[in-house]
This record gives sequence, structure tokens and C-alpha cells, in this order.
Amino acid sequence: MELINTPRLCLAACAPETVNLLLRDRDGFSRALHVSLPDDWPEDDLREALPLFGDFPETWGLWLMFRPGDRILAGSLGFTGPPDASGTVEIGYGVLPAFRGKGYAREAVRAIIAWAGNCAGVSRIIAHCEPDNTPSVRVLMGAGMHLSGGCDGLLEWELVPGRSRRDAR
Repeated sequence: MELINTPRLCLAACAPETVNLLLRDRDGFSRALHVSLPDDWPEDDLREALPLFGDFPETWGLWLMFRPGDRILAGSLGFTGPPDASGTVEIGYGVLPAFRGKGYAREAVRAIIAWAGNCAGVSRIIAHCEPDNTPSVRVLMGAGMHLSGGCDGLLEWELVPGRSRRDAR
């Protein structure tokens, strides 16, 4: 299992078989990963996407975000699949309500972006959010991403590994 440690979080990549376990047996998933799952996880949009993550290579799908001391899940993040033909990967994330406003999203997004930026074949990292989702806008800006456009009513954010925000303008 791929792990990324940050000052306050542990990020753990879920293998396809682990995601499939979650789909069948939430308690078994919790025991297998030694992580306490709050009742409000997975959130609705993640629950709908879970079957897709069972088809992705381990590091290019679902990652868990938990505090290492108490191993309570604070949220999840990850990729919508491996890099495409152009080297683009898309990230997504969600922090559970009890853990919002503590900087966990920014910490986790920075870490996953740094990890992806060091992976062979990744030349561009993108993310999408609603225009009125001010917390997500702050997280993405704070993680070094810049606004690159929009599509279907969503803002698109971009980061090119090795290129500073100033260079991207």
C-alpha cells in the first residue's frame, strides 16, 4: 500500500481489491485498513464513484486521508484514473464536515500533487470545483494550482509539475 505522510495526516492508496471490499463490507474495509470510518463517509458523490475505483491501478484511484494518531478518517482524495495520453491526471478530494476548516484539505492536496508530480508520465495535474465553492477555490490556490478555464459550469484548475505559478500566467 502506497503511503504519503504529511505533518498531520497519513494518505493511503487503496488497491482495487480494497475498494471492492468497501463496496461489499464497510466494516471489513475498516478492519482491514485499521481505520475508523465516520458514519457520514463515504459521501454521496464518492459512493457513486466507488465502483470505478475498483478498475484503476492502486495509486491512481481512491486514497484515504486519516490522522495517524487515532486513525480516524478525515476524508478521501485521489485521481480519476492514471495519466491520459497527454500526461494529464485529475484530482478530487473531500473532507468530512467534522474535519473541515482545519487545513487538512490543503495539506492533503499539496501532498498528492507533489507525489503525482514526481510520477513518470505525469505532465499536468487538473482539478474542478464549483465557482461558488470558496473553500475549494482556496485549497486549490493554496496548493499552487491556477485557474485555467471552465467547463460544464465548473472551474478548471491546473498545475504543471516543475513550473511555478508565475511561469504559468
